[in-house]
Amino acid sequence: MRNKIIFTALLANAALLPALAETRNLAGAWVGPNDLIVTICTDNDSIPSVCYCGIYRTIGWVDVRSEINGDSLIMTAEHAGSPLEGRFRIVSDERMTGTLSTGNPDESWFFTGPAELTKQKPYMPENLNHDLEGIIRPSDYGILSLDRAMAREILSTLSPQSYGYAEKTVIEKLLDAKTTPVTPDDMI
Repeated sequence: MRNKIIFTALLANAALLPALAETRNLAGAWVGPNDLIVTICTDNDSIPSVCYCGIYRTIGWVDVRSEINGDSLIMTAEHAGSPLEGRFRIVSDERMTGTLSTGNPDESWFFTGPAELTKQKPYMPENLNHDLEGIIRPSDYGILSLDRAMAREILSTLSPQSYGYAEKTVIEKLLDAKTTPVTPDDMI
């Protein structure tokens, strides 16, 4: 009888471990070396994947093929001109460690070696309407609170060779456009 109980406990434990791995909260913005930003999203089935990846202020976003399997995140760029490869062990919901290679040796965003990704805490703006809590995800608060000054600062760093420079004029027109407040009821 004792062997049956131990065997049943081992089976229950084996079934529970994959479930625990799937309940990790990896969604959000992660920052690495050289201002690397990796945004992890989850689909309707709560399966995490990399939805955005790029070097802040120097290059645009790179299409990344990613795999999150158990305690590992593996990323590979799908653009031949934007090399990026990373292998990370998920240490916690707040930290990943591993190796990363980005760019070519002659580029300013080149990096190769041991790296760490740390999850960024959502920015909670002081003027956030508290009626929005529970309607939008905490990871979206920061996106909603980005102000125009920050956007202009980022645009000012773009050179004619920068990714996204062709769209700079259109973005500046959007920044100059009149804004209309959105209420929580409008969002629902």
